[in-house]
Amino acid sequence: HGVAGHGVAGHGVAGHGVAGHGIKIPRYDAKSAFADSGGKRSERRGGRVPASFSLVYVHLVWATWDREPILTADIRDRVFRCILAECNSLGARGIEVGGTDDHVHLLVRLPATVSVAQLAKQVKGASSHFVSHELCPAGPFRWQGAYGAFSVGPDSVEDVRRYIARQMEHHADGTADARWEQTMEQRVRD
Repeated sequence: HGVAGHGVAGHGVAGHGVAGHGIKIPRYDAKSAFADSGGKRSERRGGRVPASFSLVYVHLVWATWDREPILTADIRDRVFRCILAECNSLGARGIEVGGTDDHVHLLVRLPATVSVAQLAKQVKGASSHFVSHELCPAGPFRWQGAYGAFSVGPDSVEDVRRYIARQMEHHADGTADARWEQTMEQRVRD
C-alpha cells in the first residue's frame, strides 16, 4: 500500500515545510489544541456528550537497522509523508517529522485512544512496508526494533518542532542534542 493509499496525495497544505524537505503540514499552535478536543453533539438529546480529552505530545526517535544510512534524499520525503499519513490514520496529529540518512524524529499529539507503543509499531511498520514494497523493492528495509519516546509539554512543542525541522543542519554542524538523539538501545539516564 503506497503513500497515496494513506491519503497523502494532495498533502500540500499551506504551512511550513517538514525538516526543510518541502513537505507541507499546517502550522501547529499548542494553545488552539484545546479547542480541537470539544465534546460531540448528541443527536438524541441535543446536548453535549462528554468526549475523552488528551493533550499528550510525544517526541519519538528511531533508527534504521544497524544505523545503515539508507534514508537517502531521494526517498526521505516520501518516507516522511508515509509516516505522517499513518499518524493521521490512527487519529494522531503529526506535528513534525525529520531526520537524517540513518534515523527519524517524529513529534506527534496522541489521541486518547492510541498508546505510544501502538503508534510506534504502526508508523514504523507501515513506513517499512512502504519502503520495501514501493520505493526499494530490490532489498528489504527494516527499522531497529527499539525507539526512544520523550514526553513534551505544550509550552515546549514549538522548540521541539524547530529542532526536528533542522535535523540535517544539527547533525552537519554538531549541534544535535544528545538527549533527543537517544533510542532505547542507548538508555536514557536521569
